[in-house]
Amino acid sequence: MDIQYLLVLQNFRFYSEGVFNGFFSFITTLGESFIPVLLMAAVYWCFNKKAGTYMCLAEGVGGLVNSVLKISFCVYRPWIRDPGIEPIAGAKTTATGYSFPSGHSTNATCYYGSLALYFRKYRFVVVFLFSVVFLVMLSRNFLGVHTPQDVLVGFGSAFLVILLMGYVLNDYLEKNPEKDIWVMAAILTCGVLIIIYAMTKSYPQNWVDGTLLVDPAKMITDVFGNVGFAFGAAIGWIVERRKIKFSLDGTLYVKIRRYLIGAAVITVLHYILKNVFSLFLDAYAAAFIYNFLVPFFILAIYPALFKKFETKCS
Repeated sequence: MDIQYLLVLQNFRFYSEGVFNGFFSFITTLGESFIPVLLMAAVYWCFNKKAGTYMCLAEGVGGLVNSVLKISFCVYRPWIRDPGIEPIAGAKTTATGYSFPSGHSTNATCYYGSLALYFRKYRFVVVFLFSVVFLVMLSRNFLGVHTPQDVLVGFGSAFLVILLMGYVLNDYLEKNPEKDIWVMAAILTCGVLIIIYAMTKSYPQNWVDGTLLVDPAKMITDVFGNVGFAFGAAIGWIVERRKIKFSLDGTLYVKIRRYLIGAAVITVLHYILKNVFSLFLDAYAAAFIYNFLVPFFILAIYPALFKKFETKCS
């Protein structure tokens, strides 16, 4: 039934002459790393530190869960399972590795879902943000790169993560603030164990025309990337929480300037340094370091810098 559903969507794309292809291609980018990270940075630096922290840590833990599920079940992509599935042009570039569960659906739920739960008193915010999540999920089916179970389990596992992290941040640590170091230690320990698991487990070795259908090295690289993000989020959170303690005070002009400079650095990290790392480091190290730097820069490095700079200028 899952393949039949994708074929129905594929036929709709064909008979509608691709009129919705551009829309869903854009929607799917909302579940990738760049746009949600820019949103998270805006929330954290300029509006609400707790909400931004919640988004970042939820994404870090959600990525760990997604990694474990992907390399445990090793489910092939829809077009490998059925040659009749033809993803739209360009969709395969962000659909690498195993299919189950959907990383885009996990990311969207962790970023937008955590923000929705944090501001759950505002019904419009909740409806809007979860609408974005469900559109991202639908986009992965519409583009032909994920089955319904891929996106549903991606959403479900991530939703459990945001509930867990919401409890940890908003209930447990409110009553036991000194236990934050143990939360960080738990995330780091899980990350190390997942890397060991990824590097020691066996993977399917199915070849077509002399090429592995899914290269285990690619999956291990993705694991290193997800663990790097979780490490950067957990360590950056503790450093800011215990040492930096920046304030959200400031005029609208100060906050806009703060955000634009920080967003420019994130853009450089994403489009330039990411490729530079791959030139000088092996794939595992490059993936880990890049993904570590992004949340660590957002949570700790940049707040320390603008706190010092803005204090001198005031």
